[in-house]
Amino acid sequence: MSLPRALRQACLLTCALPALMAQGIGAVSVEPHPASYTGRAPARLRFVARVELEGAKTFNYSWERSDGAKSPVKVVHVTNPRQRSMTFTENWQLGAPGQRKEVWQRIHVNCGNQHVSSDRAMVSIDCR
Repeated sequence: MSLPRALRQACLLTCALPALMAQGIGAVSVEPHPASYTGRAPARLRFVARVELEGAKTFNYSWERSDGAKSPVKVVHVTNPRQRSMTFTENWQLGAPGQRKEVWQRIHVNCGNQHVSSDRAMVSIDCR
């Protein structure tokens, strides 16, 4: 007994969906270093992003800051098919003596039609 053609195609498509969906980006997160700053101006901040890979071979990313600035888009080509994550850093100097504020930075990652953004990594600064 053979399955009708439409049923066979549906079974093949259903089996192929997990493999197709796995060709992208997983979780994306950003950590600020330090998480809060008190000291001489300007504050020197470093943001470290971790991007979990789920089969992505090429993707791009850009940073966004609370002051409205956006970094240029950078393209990444993954050469090791077993690589499961990548990290990226972005530095930011800001603040004048006497300035106190909350700032944030996040990363946007794009892989084909998939768009993943991290949560905002918040930092409080108190420049003296």
